[in-house]
Amino acid sequence: MAKTLLPHQQRVVEEHDQLDERLERLHVFIEDNPIFKELPKIEQRRLIDQRAYMTAYRNVLRDRMDYFG
Repeated sequence: MAKTLLPHQQRVVEEHDQLDERLERLHVFIEDNPIFKELPKIEQRRLIDQRAYMTAYRNVLRDRMDYFG
């Protein structure tokens, strides 16, 4: 039987799922899109940093979700 989440817990799950989708799209852009290599190096660095921060944020949300049980 699945546990019913409280409203604030459900919002965390939804936020995690949305972030996960965005993070995947960013990762594909960085790794596979030739336009990425045409960007100025500083912008490439910013996008790589953004991916790292988004990953850390996703990990925090995952930790919170694990705590929900």
